[in-house]
Amino acid sequence: RAQTMQGPRVSLAASEKVNLPVVLAFTIEILENGKDVSWELVRELLDYGRFKGLGQWRNGSWGRFEWRLLGN
Repeated sequence: RAQTMQGPRVSLAASEKVNLPVVLAFTIEILENGKDVSWELVRELLDYGRFKGLGQWRNGSWGRFEWRLLGN
């Protein structure tokens, strides 16, 4: 609930979750770009998932993950 300049507002949230263990497999391709997006940057961002996570409710420690590089 919140009181705004336009009056009272109510927001409802619904989420789903997947029970552990969960394994996802995907491929990341980096296209040529002028924004300095490199494999090193992608690794840093993936590493950050251990602390912050993905998806809804990640600020409550949901969605955290670890990753590993599989064969080429």
